[in-house]
Amino acid sequence: MKMNRALYSWGRWVGTHSASIAAVCALVSVLAVFAAARIGIDTDIASMLPQDNKIAREFTRIGDAFESTASLIVVVEGPDRDSLILGARALESAIRDSASVAPLVRSIDWKSDRDFAASLGLVLQKPEDLADTERVLSSRGLLEGLRAANDAFEDELGDGSDEEVSGPGGERDSAALMSRFALFARSLGDAFDVPPGGDLSSPAAAMADAWVFGEEYMIDPEEKTLLMNVRPSFNIGDRRRLTALSEGMRELCGRVSATVGTVSFGLTGDAESEAAEERAIGADVLYPSLAAMAAIGILFFFSFRRFRSIALALAALAAGILWDVAIAALTVGKLNMITSSFGALLVGLGIDFGIHAASRYDGELRQGGSPAEALGRTYAAVGFPVAVGGITTAAAFYMLLLSKTPAFREFALIAGTGILTTLGAAFLLLPALLALFSRASEERAGRRPRLEFGAVGASSLWAARHRVAVLSLAALSLAAAVTRVGLNSFEFDMRKIGPQGTDAQVFESLVESRFGISTWQHVAMSESAEGSAALAKAFEKAPLVEYTESIGDYLPSPEEQDRRLEIIAGMRSRLGPSGGTAPSSDSGKGEIVPSLIEELLRLEWNVTELGDLAAASLGENSLPVRKRSAILRELYGSEAGASGEEVFARVREKIAAADRDEAERRLSAVSEAFAGAVESRYRRLVSVSERVTEESLPESVRSDFIAPDGGGYLVRIVPKAGLSGEEAFTAFAAALQAAGPGATGTLVLGLELSREVLKEASRVALFVALAVFALVGIGFGSLRQTLVSAASFLVSVLWTFALTPSFGKFNIVSALALPLIVGIGVDYGVHVVNAFARSGGERDEVSHTARGLTLSMLTTLIGFGSLALIGTFRGISSLGITLSIGIAASFVAAVFLVPALLGPDLNASKRSES
Repeated sequence: MKMNRALYSWGRWVGTHSASIAAVCALVSVLAVFAAARIGIDTDIASMLPQDNKIAREFTRIGDAFESTASLIVVVEGPDRDSLILGARALESAIRDSASVAPLVRSIDWKSDRDFAASLGLVLQKPEDLADTERVLSSRGLLEGLRAANDAFEDELGDGSDEEVSGPGGERDSAALMSRFALFARSLGDAFDVPPGGDLSSPAAAMADAWVFGEEYMIDPEEKTLLMNVRPSFNIGDRRRLTALSEGMRELCGRVSATVGTVSFGLTGDAESEAAEERAIGADVLYPSLAAMAAIGILFFFSFRRFRSIALALAALAAGILWDVAIAALTVGKLNMITSSFGALLVGLGIDFGIHAASRYDGELRQGGSPAEALGRTYAAVGFPVAVGGITTAAAFYMLLLSKTPAFREFALIAGTGILTTLGAAFLLLPALLALFSRASEERAGRRPRLEFGAVGASSLWAARHRVAVLSLAALSLAAAVTRVGLNSFEFDMRKIGPQGTDAQVFESLVESRFGISTWQHVAMSESAEGSAALAKAFEKAPLVEYTESIGDYLPSPEEQDRRLEIIAGMRSRLGPSGGTAPSSDSGKGEIVPSLIEELLRLEWNVTELGDLAAASLGENSLPVRKRSAILRELYGSEAGASGEEVFARVREKIAAADRDEAERRLSAVSEAFAGAVESRYRRLVSVSERVTEESLPESVRSDFIAPDGGGYLVRIVPKAGLSGEEAFTAFAAALQAAGPGATGTLVLGLELSREVLKEASRVALFVALAVFALVGIGFGSLRQTLVSAASFLVSVLWTFALTPSFGKFNIVSALALPLIVGIGVDYGVHVVNAFARSGGERDEVSHTARGLTLSMLTTLIGFGSLALIGTFRGISSLGITLSIGIAASFVAAVFLVPALLGPDLNASKRSES
């Protein structure tokens, strides 16, 4: 056979020029080290999608306009509200003072802009709300103010509807109203504790701020958690700065936590999730590959007589992988969540080439002759199936270059080239090393046991003799497999295929449970302020959207502002000129104590009723119900549970326990101070007489919602908690696209990428099968042998699809298993077909092939199994599981099915020998 003669000549030539070849390969490897050092890691999903994908294009456009649309959310945990605020303030100061972290931070958002609210807040209120504001804030003194607030409260609740809590923003607004009254009651208690003649300015200011503005911070209903939103000053596609921000923030949080002592910090949000993926991918590139190499080394130790063969095969493999990394660094430049698995894949696939050569060489060398002669015989025997298996596997990868998805094309280039570089190392560097290190006397095997795998060869011969039974069992298994293929499904949620159990995910769940929102924000952009406001309203109506933020929240239309300014002007005129602080209307009335206690009790009842409405319409775990339970008590219908802080009861008890006359004097003084503080704030609020413009907005608002060049206006979309499960997740993405086609974000990008991968995998699979079939046919020159090899890998693919549903879903990474399984299945089948064709089923030849095939299967299984067992990235781990199933299926098909299909050839060969 011409091919065998050519391979024999190749082996002899390499053996003769082994020193020169090894030196050239060493030089190339040294150069490859410098090139490989340039490779980076990229987890930016937008870069993995086709350029014509609208969602990816919009994501990139918004990122370019606003530097970054990502958020790093700091979760502050502590025993009470004061501790949370102290910790957040200390962390903000540490961030701004940090020379390494401060340049990476664009803004820190953890409290409302009180100055903006005090000067322009009324312009942002709806006209129907301005009347209630005047009703409450124009009342002087504690008693009159509380009575006005209770009257307004009851007017809203009087119709018995749940619109106040179930309408847009109703849940958050109701909880915020309860927080306002709770803060007021606490400050009232503090003010009452001030002895007669004491300074009431501080507690009165706190009472007035709570009464007028409410809660300043984003704190959960139980006041155990506070959120800080840290926005990066760079696009999170810049992985170097992303890692620096994450690690820097972790260090600062640890330092502040140790200093403050009463609080702890956690990081989450899409920025921290991306950083966690970055760390996981870096680990999955290295550790599974090292583990696979170590396990393969142990396997080789007990499988080869000559210990040097182990080291030489692994050295050639390492060189081949290094050459591939260098090529990847010079072409692709970066690895992503798909291409990062190539190292372990090449360990599993590439070692196959060296196994067959090294295993056969040991036997040929013992037959006598020079190393060059032994290499010639080795490659004449195994060179053809090794080459065909490698080339068909590379071709299967390269078929993915037809994909429109950049991630697929990059994987095709890196993996396909890696197969060729490891194949080249097995045909060039490995034989040169074998020849160089065989000139010494043959090593003794020692007493260590040696794995021969003779049972595998015997099984193949048994299958050839009992072909009817084997083919019948195969038919039954295929029939059963067909019924399970339809059970396969695809994972579209990128959160399910990334690293699991990370700190970012732990704190993401914490935010969802305590605040009722998802940390995975989405964004859209409009060319005008009016357009962004309209988009925000449209998105608010979409399912699973908790709320939106846009410039429209701070910049009503000119017509709407004019209408509000007219109402505010009337409020200002009714207030009258400022002539010093007017006395409290409660002064001199006497009997403030019982009336105030009554109004505080009335306020408590109103809060309880609001909580009941929320429980009926939103559920027992809604924000208003949780807030009521925190400040009053738990209620389950008519049953009362554990008491909360009882803020209203405590201040009532404190007032009632004091001497009556003393209480009257203190409350009169508090009322005077409170009236003055409220009036000063109210006068500032009603002093606004001009429209709010973009220029008059705080810089923090402008930078968050207006592009620096004025070319776009951002809309932020905050989903509800529980955005998990395929149905809810895909419904959310579809609703966003229906409301505004420009909506984008990490989760919907992941959905788009998953859909692209599924579509491309289905489309490319046919091309892969046809290309492999053609290559095998050219190599064999026999239609029957080609069909037998094709049947082997087709059956293994079908078995793989039948078994995979028991282990999970396919995803964007494990979808790449198909071309790999095709390549492996063809490789195994070709080796068995070649062994039977060369010898007619001679036992020694079949045993040689079976031994090499078994070692190949085990090493490949180790390579892919390392991904399944060690890989922290679930997508990469699932790839390892799917490929492990495929490898086992391909091995069984090659060992049993191929000999059974070749049975007549074997019998004919035996008759001709006899």
